[in-house]
Amino acid sequence: MKILLTGGDGFIGRHVHLRLQAAGHCTRLLSRRHGCDFVSMTEPRHWLPWVKGLDAVINCAGIFTATRQQTFDRVHTDAPVALFQACAEAGIARVVQLSALGADAHAPIPFLRSKGRADAFLQMLPLNWMVLRPSLVVGKGGTSSHLMQQLARLPLIPIPGDGKQVIQPVHIEDVALALLHALEQEPACRVVAAVGPRRYTLLDWITALRQQQGLGAARICHLPLSVARLICQIGQGWHPLLQTDALDMLQSGSYSELQPFVQLLHGMPRSPLQAIATPAGESI
Repeated sequence: MKILLTGGDGFIGRHVHLRLQAAGHCTRLLSRRHGCDFVSMTEPRHWLPWVKGLDAVINCAGIFTATRQQTFDRVHTDAPVALFQACAEAGIARVVQLSALGADAHAPIPFLRSKGRADAFLQMLPLNWMVLRPSLVVGKGGTSSHLMQQLARLPLIPIPGDGKQVIQPVHIEDVALALLHALEQEPACRVVAAVGPRRYTLLDWITALRQQQGLGAARICHLPLSVARLICQIGQGWHPLLQTDALDMLQSGSYSELQPFVQLLHGMPRSPLQAIATPAGESI
């Protein structure tokens, strides 16, 4: 297939690109480094030259921290909606949207709301579409993975609230494989949650990361949510995941039924811990 891959320079996009290449697909990458800024691509006419003559489109573009120029609405809603309209006009056979677990057009969290609006628009078009909504994606090079590993190494680990927030982390390679399968499988026109084989509480996940690094038990400092929120507000310029939105998403949980993802993968997903396993003698 001839495929347009948006966000191909990102953490997930890079893995997807490698999967597409290994499967023999011809991939056209699109990102700021490849001559396209989503902020300015908000009308179908902007996209038509990029999608002409293609068989499929995979949209992996996204941001977690909004700026004055790059807003969630621009990057997650306006540009993808224009892209999907262009795909309909150009007769693209398959469109795959990488979204996020919990995305909803009416979500109270701006990140999830902006993703959800694009998802909803795509589902109304006369296209063969699929929406993949991953939980926490784990892999080397991932911002959240690195932060969690570093957090797990601390002798005194700060945990927001009671630490019982439920997450279902997913291996980066399973997400990339699922996006590849989404190009080929029938039926299309469905939303699939991309989740790992096990649900963890946040505290259990941090403990597993610590054990994986060969460290013993650590002391836990449970931060009141009001304090955790204040820390996010103060430190949001220091780290992209120090955001109140990230805290709110954590509190709401990130998990789903496993079987639809198993069907898409043609097998059980891998343990997300395998994605960040460190060979002996190598530091993280």
